[in-house]
Amino acid sequence: MKLFIWYGDGVLQSWSSGQIACIAKDLSTALQVIDEEMGYESESFPREDPTEVIELGIEETQQRAWIVWGSD
Repeated sequence: MKLFIWYGDGVLQSWSSGQIACIAKDLSTALQVIDEEMGYESESFPREDPTEVIELGIEETQQRAWIVWGSD
């Protein structure tokens, strides 16, 4: 499993930027999990270009996304 992280300029940005973290097996699965958590397919972050990807070294865990929008 991998931890996909998006943060910085252009990520769920209003006045300030937001952040997305997602545990998933690959990028396409991460995007599906994020879309499910948000309730729609958002173009408010660079979908195909996560800021960081960390190999967790574990195979079995629940795939999950955490989403924080930037503030006004």
